[in-house]
Amino acid sequence: MIYVILIIGLALICFSINSMKIGNITSGDTFDSLVDNNSSNFYEKEILKAYIEIEDKVIKLEQRIESLEEEIHIKDKEYEIIYENFKKGTKLYNLNELKFVEELGVVESQKDINMTINSEEYSVLGSDDEVSVHKNESQVDAQNTIKNKEILLLYNEGRSIEEIASTLRIGKGEVLLRIGLQKREK
Repeated sequence: MIYVILIIGLALICFSINSMKIGNITSGDTFDSLVDNNSSNFYEKEILKAYIEIEDKVIKLEQRIESLEEEIHIKDKEYEIIYENFKKGTKLYNLNELKFVEELGVVESQKDINMTINSEEYSVLGSDDEVSVHKNESQVDAQNTIKNKEILLLYNEGRSIEEIASTLRIGKGEVLLRIGLQKREK
């Protein structure tokens, strides 16, 4: 009887081992796992490629945004200068007539120079014996105030006297005098 139980036990063990081997092959678990493993590698590679492409596009967009922000900042400075000149009534607010020196933030234009010459309107008063010539003082004062503020702005930005003089095409002494006048007014 013990032999019968032993034989039946061994038969059950062999049968269970064979059924496990057959079950694994027939159920397809190993084949499915191989397919899933290969397809997941394929999808991982595709996802990685897409991620790299997206990352490159984001970097390009960030660079473009930075360049646009710089352009906006420059235009903002230009319009601020135009608005200040418009408020002062100097008629230097037409964009087509202005040439901006962006790094200094100073307005230079040929029309500005022409306005200085044209604003010095001379009128003759008196008789034949006495002739006196005078300038239109209100226009000259407004132009001097603007020039003084431009010089002080450049000086406060850390520019040297020589740089200011060469930029505005005036002498060093005049620059020093105008800086002193502006500091005294404050």
